[in-house]
Amino acid sequence: MCIRDSNKPILLAFLGERISDLFNYQIFKIPPDVIPPKIKIKDYTEEQVVFLDSIFLQGQVSDMGEVERVSINGEVLNEFPGKNIYFNYLTELEIGKNTFKIEAVDSAGNKKEKTITFVRKPLKVLDVGSRLAMAILPFNVKGDKSGLGDVVYDLLVNSIVDQGRFNVVSRGEELEKVLNELKLSKTSLVSKDAALKVGRVVAAEVIVMGTYHELPDSIEVFARIINTETSGIMAVEDVFDQDKSISKLRYNLNGLATKFKADLPMVKGMIVKLEGDRIYIDAGLDQNLKKEMKFIAYRKGEVIKHPITGKILGADTEVLGEIRLDKV
Repeated sequence: MCIRDSNKPILLAFLGERISDLFNYQIFKIPPDVIPPKIKIKDYTEEQVVFLDSIFLQGQVSDMGEVERVSINGEVLNEFPGKNIYFNYLTELEIGKNTFKIEAVDSAGNKKEKTITFVRKPLKVLDVGSRLAMAILPFNVKGDKSGLGDVVYDLLVNSIVDQGRFNVVSRGEELEKVLNELKLSKTSLVSKDAALKVGRVVAAEVIVMGTYHELPDSIEVFARIINTETSGIMAVEDVFDQDKSISKLRYNLNGLATKFKADLPMVKGMIVKLEGDRIYIDAGLDQNLKKEMKFIAYRKGEVIKHPITGKILGADTEVLGEIRLDKV
C-alpha cells in the first residue's frame, strides 16, 4: 500500500498488529478467518422416522469468504467454489437407520459438519414378516454320500433368506426341535404327509422338499414348493452341474432360489371389482400368477407429516385381510 504526496510515493509495511504513517493514519492487520461455513437443510431435522424408500435432500452452504467444498458421506456435490452453494442429493433408503454426514469446508480451511438421520420403517404389507411363510425341510440324499448334502441344504437356505422374498419360519436347529417333538426323523420327511404335518406345526404356508443326487462327476438338486393348506405343488425346479466345488454349488443354489422367486413373485395390483365373496384384481398370467397364491388386501393409512417442518414422511398401511387366488 502507498500514499502519494506530490509525485513521490511513500511506501508502508506491516511491522505488527498495526502501524502509524506520517499523517497519523492507522492501518490494521486483517484478522484470520476462523468462522466455519453455515449449513442449512430444507424440510428435514436432525432425525426423523419415515415410510419412504428414497429421499431428496436440499440445502444451502454459505460463508463470509468462499465455500471450497460441500460433500455428503464423502461425495463432493459442488463443481466450483462460491459464497453460497446450493445442493440437491437424491438417495435410496435402507430399512432401518440411514445417516448422512454433510461436510462443508471454506477457503481458509474451516470445516463444518451436520448429520441428518432417517429411520426407515417398512410398510407392514411389504415387511418380510408379512410374506409367504416357508419351512425348508432337510433334503433327501441319493447317490454318493460325500457329506455335501448338508452344505447344499445350508447354501439354499442362505440364498432364500438373503433374497428376502419369503418369510423363512423354520430351518436347521429349529426344525430339528420340531422333529424331535413329533418323534420324526429326517428320513421320514421323504413322505409328503409327514412333511406337510411338520410344515403345519411350524405355521408354514408352504414347505420346500428337495432331493440331492450326487454322482462321481456331477450333482443335481431337485426341489419343489408345496402348499401346506391344500397339498398342491406350487413350483418345481432343479439345477445340475458337473462342477462340485463349493463356489459353483453356491452359484447354482443362488440360481435355484432365484427360480423360486420368479415362480412366486411379489405382485402389486388393485381390486377392481367386488361381487359377493369374489374379488377381481388387475393382474394375471402376464405377471406369472398361479392358483393358490395369496395376496394382502390393504389401504394406505393416514399420511404422516413432520411436526416441525410439515414435510410428508410417507404413510403406513391398514391391512384388511388376505385373498387366495382361485382362478387366473
